[in-house]
Amino acid sequence: MLGPDARLRFIPTHFNARNQALDAMGVPCTDIACPHCRRKLPPSFLELPNRIISLVGAPSAGKSYYLCALIKTLPAALYKNFALTFRDGDPSGNAYLNAMKNQLFSARSPSQAYISKTDFEGAMYEKFPRHGKTVALPRPFVYALAPLADAAQSVSLIFYDNAGEHFNPNISIEDSPGALHVASSAGVLFLLDPTSSPAFRARLTDGTDPQLAIASIDQQDSILSEMAVRIRLIAGLDARARLEKPLALIIGKCDVWRHLLPASSPLENPVRTGSGSSTGAGGGGAGGTAGVLDLDIVERNSETIRDFLLETDAAIVAAAESVSANIRYFAVSSFDHSPVPIPDGPNAGKLAPDPVRLRPFQVEIPLLWVLAQTDPNLVPVCKN
Repeated sequence: MLGPDARLRFIPTHFNARNQALDAMGVPCTDIACPHCRRKLPPSFLELPNRIISLVGAPSAGKSYYLCALIKTLPAALYKNFALTFRDGDPSGNAYLNAMKNQLFSARSPSQAYISKTDFEGAMYEKFPRHGKTVALPRPFVYALAPLADAAQSVSLIFYDNAGEHFNPNISIEDSPGALHVASSAGVLFLLDPTSSPAFRARLTDGTDPQLAIASIDQQDSILSEMAVRIRLIAGLDARARLEKPLALIIGKCDVWRHLLPASSPLENPVRTGSGSSTGAGGGGAGGTAGVLDLDIVERNSETIRDFLLETDAAIVAAAESVSANIRYFAVSSFDHSPVPIPDGPNAGKLAPDPVRLRPFQVEIPLLWVLAQTDPNLVPVCKN
């Protein structure tokens, strides 16, 4: 089914003394594949609980940059604050994302740091047979999350980065099923690009950011609504039902608009470290530091951002809150500075971050909030 260059897939019937499957020639086989699409599965697929994290947003919203910044930030943040190890669960399958991350954070110039958008059925996709036809499915990026204190609590985090075009209303689910993972996800991260919103542009009157000079069509509220329609169809939910799964509405590029927030309500870091905090299985560890996610701060930040959105673009709030009954608002920045035009080369004129000023801002907080609900033993919380 996958062609002559792919290794044979077979249902195992014979095993050796180590319980390894034997192929028709008696050779041990340690890899497993999905019986539906035939894709090779990561080694821990049957051993760890899987948590799908779906990253959704409009085309060119910055999802790939955000995912690279997230994967770069998580290992140190999780270990330092929650005594959790975050490691590559599928090095061969994650090679493309790891290459993008290394390109971004090892660059010495904006031209080297430039990452092209996720093309519809491009390099981030693989073609597999499904229901009698060959379709493009997004690559899953698999990572293992494990507490130092109790390895039995380990889970597998599976990230999907979709091309925004997958949620256009004229793209059918059957012909292009690349967004089906959203219905099975543990949580959805929806990345909003404020520089594509006419309402945001109207408030950013200084006009110094080069992103504001790029002509764009704002379709973010329709993509959010279409995502909800598809989840309800796949899950068999009533058209009036709101989802219960966590929806983190992320307002990206906050370095552009953060100054518009009221001075009386500054954004705080909700991660608390130090002795005396309430902890779960993930707390404690190196140096005796117990970290918790302060839900009061998450709520305060969320209310501040929601109020700002209501004043700026209420349609986004209406669309988001019609999707999920469990929603929080977050402000993040993958760069924490405005990108700069690339001066020359094949990408001349396109925008890219300045590697010298690359400082991701709170990119991990939305995921921590999702994990605190799905796996509270890993990310303990405090409130009131």
